Amino acid sequence: MSPARCSTAAWVKDAAKLNSEGLELHSYGTLLSHLGSLGRSRIPFAGGHFTEKLSLPTSIQRRVFDLIGVPIPITVRGKSTETRHR
Repeated sequence: MSPARCSTAAWVKDAAKLNSEGLELHSYGTLLSHLGSLGRSRIPFAGGHFTEKLSLPTSIQRRVFDLIGVPIPITVRGKSTETRHR
């Protein structure tokens, strides 16, 4: 029995490292690492004041949250800091 042959579409997808939506392909580990870059920074100011800034989600991060049906965290301590990005 001969080994299975890849379709042209599968070969192109593997060579380009992009899915049918044009998004970069990830392994489970690299996807978790990429999701981990969605962060929150605490920026201090004089007088003990600070603000928190949320990073903008990438298209891959947006797609993952869409697929799992969970909203992208856009609030800090219950206060909205940004508008929803779609």
